[in-house]
Amino acid sequence: MNDTTNKIIKEIFLTNTEDGHNKFWSAVLYDTNLVVCQYGPLDCENPISKEFPDAGEKYFNKKVKEKLNKGYIENML
Repeated sequence: MNDTTNKIIKEIFLTNTEDGHNKFWSAVLYDTNLVVCQYGPLDCENPISKEFPDAGEKYFNKKVKEKLNKGYIENML
């Protein structure tokens, strides 16, 4: 994402360390309805990053709920 004028509406950082897992998932929702997700191992220097243009708050909330149902917990950014 190259446009630095976008405002962050919501952001979340989740981790999953249950059953031997050591991974994270994070998401940021911008005022343009862009959702940017990152994920990978907790000690990862170059996490996978994916952008979802026009996905919006509904998509953001859906993905957060899916991750929470899979055992992820919210952490402070």
